[in-house]
Amino acid sequence: MNHRLLLFGLGIIVYYFFIIAPALASENYSPSTLKAEFLRGETYSSFLQDEKRAILTYQDIKIVADKIEVNLDSFEIWAQGDIFLKVEEYEVRGKSLWFSLKKREGTLTLPWGKDGPIIFKAEKSKFSSGIITLWEGEFTTCDLSLPHYRVKAKQVQIIPEEKITARNATVYIGSLPVFWMPLFIKYLPKSKEINEIIFPRFGYNDFTGWYVKTGYQFYISSLLGGTFHFDYLSECGWGTGIDLSHQSKRTRGNLESYYIKEKDSKKERGMGRLRYWQALSNFSCLKLRLDYFTDEEFLEDYFPGISSEKREILPSFLSFNTWGENRNFRLIFQPKINPFPEEEWEEMLPQIKFNLLSQKIGKGSLYIQGTTKITNFKEEAKDLIDSSLDISHPFTLFNYLQFKPRIGWHLFYYPKEKEEPKYSSINYQNYEFFLRLKGKWGKFSHQVSPHLIYYHSNKFLKLKKIYPDNSRDFLELRVNNDFYLKQKKIINSKFNLGYNFTKQKFTPIETNINFGDYLNVDLLYEPYQEVFKLIGTSLEVRGEKWYLNLGFREYTDVEENIKTTQLSGRVRLNLGKKWRISSYVLYDIQKREIKEISYSIWRDLHCWTAQLSITERVRKNYSIVFYIKAFPQFKIGSF
Repeated sequence: MNHRLLLFGLGIIVYYFFIIAPALASENYSPSTLKAEFLRGETYSSFLQDEKRAILTYQDIKIVADKIEVNLDSFEIWAQGDIFLKVEEYEVRGKSLWFSLKKREGTLTLPWGKDGPIIFKAEKSKFSSGIITLWEGEFTTCDLSLPHYRVKAKQVQIIPEEKITARNATVYIGSLPVFWMPLFIKYLPKSKEINEIIFPRFGYNDFTGWYVKTGYQFYISSLLGGTFHFDYLSECGWGTGIDLSHQSKRTRGNLESYYIKEKDSKKERGMGRLRYWQALSNFSCLKLRLDYFTDEEFLEDYFPGISSEKREILPSFLSFNTWGENRNFRLIFQPKINPFPEEEWEEMLPQIKFNLLSQKIGKGSLYIQGTTKITNFKEEAKDLIDSSLDISHPFTLFNYLQFKPRIGWHLFYYPKEKEEPKYSSINYQNYEFFLRLKGKWGKFSHQVSPHLIYYHSNKFLKLKKIYPDNSRDFLELRVNNDFYLKQKKIINSKFNLGYNFTKQKFTPIETNINFGDYLNVDLLYEPYQEVFKLIGTSLEVRGEKWYLNLGFREYTDVEENIKTTQLSGRVRLNLGKKWRISSYVLYDIQKREIKEISYSIWRDLHCWTAQLSITERVRKNYSIVFYIKAFPQFKIGSF
């Protein structure tokens, strides 16, 4: 009996050293957990935990199931019942698993799992090279048993933390199919590469009529990406456009473009906006700005919802800039490229500007600075040469009084002005006094800073177009007041007043008062007409669940005797955790009409949000948009 036990023990040892150990050692494939309760045949083993759940851990792979079988020759895994699989960072569950430890690939039936905000499930799945492939699968970001929305497809491919690709995909709202796509690609938040179809957006405004807007967002490299727009507008026809964005260490650029040929009038309308910057060296660069529009109304007709900043059409230019420690140089070409009038823009082809920044002369206390501009005005076919140079000597007395006298020379060449010779020159003196006084009363403190500037020249130039407000003698007073509670500024006021000795007139009085972040007051008073050219106030208050902004603006054109008075209001209110309403209105008191009004209702819908908006300015626009919380830039729909 003892001999049999001894032989059996030796057999187990021999089997382990000659069969199991070499298999485990081959190619460094060594499970970190290997607990065999029994052997099945010669090559299968089951690994059990205390609660009769099998567990296998191998490198960064973990498998938990009701039953696990391992082929110790091929290192293939078979698992059954309530399976948990973790490979690297992604986790998935299912019912039946085959997995190769050597190849790091396998298949799983009835899988379901998460990848960041994405929740997915399918009939069958495959894991290979870090990619999850689902057949008859679906995904969503909603964790309800019946998701608010989901995308169901014949095949879904998931690259963890990168992107999801679905073929033959249908978008469901609840259990209702609403849209089908042959190919759907969605990049996850951590992905840098984005190549995907833009989900169609539907809407209406009173110029374009009903519309559907879609396109394709593409990624070419880390340096270049963009969006292609393809829209159908029921009243206007087909519109297309392309946007590009580029950035590198030495260059930056953005292009926006749009084109449409209106179906009834056959009129071609469009726009192109380009911004580009390129560093030529550490001390020089090129800048390009291009704003081209076929007509002034294009943006209001086709993009009524954009901000007031984007509605502004800016002058186009190309410039070369270089700079040093005490100087800078600019060569700029500013052509007029739009077919409609741009009266406030000067067409300069080109302008050369050189600035000598303020710097010490030797080791003394004198400072020198200067500017030279050479401009060719295309419309007038005349040149302007404008050059100035001055020397100053700043003083500081008692640590709170500063005095800066300055003398300089100003040279002009401008043959267009008939009242002046082609060549003109003046010499001038400029005196600046700056005082800073402080006081403190308990927790409160006050600082007043008056700044007095006096300018005098030996000659008055009648260059009305170039220097409309020039004067031989001019005095200006600027006063800045700051009031503090401890270290916090609670009130700031600014006051500006000037006197033109040549015209013997005071300038309009400018006043600005800010009461913290709450109340702002702007005043511009014309003393001779005894009228405020501008009265403006803005009150802004907010709480945890609300926001209110009230504004008043009154503009008076003294020459045309036209007064414009406007009231504005913006309010936002949170109604519980799931509702938010907001509104904006701009009202013209003289015309007794609303210039702009908008309403918005926002609703939290668990995994997404809905926003209903009505805007009326020049055009009326209505929209209801659904945003997925996990992807706020992704709109499920817009009507």
